[in-house]
Amino acid sequence: MIELSLNRDYYHLQEKMYAWCQENLGLGGWSAVPTAHNDVQWGVASAFGNTHFYFRNESDATLFSLKWR
Repeated sequence: MIELSLNRDYYHLQEKMYAWCQENLGLGGWSAVPTAHNDVQWGVASAFGNTHFYFRNESDATLFSLKWR
């Protein structure tokens, strides 16, 4: 699992990033964490203005980074 943490500067983009992941990466969502025991491809969590995206595949994390960072 690959984790990408985004600071408060990205907080206003959460919904757009979430929608992009849904459209491009498959099964995932809020509080979903990819593990060896599920089919989740990505997940997202937020705390104190920081957003954390989790990806099963490195290629998905790379695509996300190229789009949003």
